Amino acid sequence: GYQSRPTKLSFRGYYTPTTGDPQCVHIHAAVFPRKFFDEEQWEEDIFFGQGDAILCLRALKRGYRILYCPELKVLNTRFRTGTLRENLVGELTNYDIHQQAARLHIGIKRYKEIYPNFLNLSAFLLIYFAHMTIFLYRKKALKAWPYLMQRSDIKKLLLKST
Repeated sequence: GYQSRPTKLSFRGYYTPTTGDPQCVHIHAAVFPRKFFDEEQWEEDIFFGQGDAILCLRALKRGYRILYCPELKVLNTRFRTGTLRENLVGELTNYDIHQQAARLHIGIKRYKEIYPNFLNLSAFLLIYFAHMTIFLYRKKALKAWPYLMQRSDIKKLLLKST
């Protein structure tokens, strides 16, 4: 029962409100043209998390526009529930780890393949690792680093040539 808002993807990969044209959607509140899925596929390496963000980045790269429909209402009857909400490491849940790993995965794809820019990729990685280290420390979850690296598939992403 909340209204979907127009969003964009920040440099660090977070959904942020925008007053301009939307650059990102939440997948449960979106409709994509069939033709787009003839051109692009789901990001299979993102086990759980922001698959909608990478779809939107790819759609924008292909020249599609994202239109906002203020009349759209989303009903989420299972908000903040489920087995992924149990703590895995420190104060981090499995859900949290998947989200942060997906954000790393998408950031690398974004600045390495979709909109290639070595400086942006370097800055994103530097900021991600610094911010994430502080975040994990505060959540008593520094032991989550291996989970984040594995789930983001960082080794494959960084070694893969575009």
